[in-house]
Amino acid sequence: MLVSDSDFIQTSCTNRSVTYIRFNLFALQIGGGLSKDKVVATLGRLWILPIDNSHKEIVWRLALDGLPTIQRLHRPTQVCGCGGAVGDAAGRQHVYFNCAAIRPIIDSIEQQLQDEWALPPQAPSLQCHHLWMAVRPTEAIHQGIWDVVCISALKAMDSTRAGLFKRQFAGAQPRTALAASVGVRACAQFWANIASFCLHNLAARAWRGQVSMTHPFISFNTDSEKWNLNRSSGSG
Repeated sequence: MLVSDSDFIQTSCTNRSVTYIRFNLFALQIGGGLSKDKVVATLGRLWILPIDNSHKEIVWRLALDGLPTIQRLHRPTQVCGCGGAVGDAAGRQHVYFNCAAIRPIIDSIEQQLQDEWALPPQAPSLQCHHLWMAVRPTEAIHQGIWDVVCISALKAMDSTRAGLFKRQFAGAQPRTALAASVGVRACAQFWANIASFCLHNLAARAWRGQVSMTHPFISFNTDSEKWNLNRSSGSG
């Protein structure tokens, strides 16, 4: 059946409206004073980063609630591999922020935020909007570096989600020990993602004069003119 131009335009406009409604709901749900327009602008900024599209796609799908969580797969009796959520409770909020299997990533990020990069006393912990929408938890952090940190974290979290599913289908029972085992790998992958960004010298040249040799996560060595992974020894 042929589709007329008017039908195509109407369908496109309808799809766009639905997308914006989802972005608006997403902004309201994660807090931080975000708006639909801020979500759209952030997604656009992240998309132009020189990082594999499959990594950046996760942020878009997260904003649209299109990732295959237990909730989205409509499995009301399935338990998350960490044992901490069942059915509808195992949605994006749990899988990409509260799940015990991914908390080591967030803990590791928080451990890097010390001294002049420390989280403010009035907000001593990272919140969803900091990671999901790359909102800097402190102005001392370079925005571009924080964008890379957030995409690296979400990619590791998504791999953790898939890993938990795989382990469960192989017969592993949801429990704290399973979450701890997967969590170690999740944290390692997070740092490996950042290390790969440094190794391939993907940072914008303009960042060189903006990022110091002591900047957490990624620093720039002016002598060697190379980007380096900067991770404190106490990090997970």
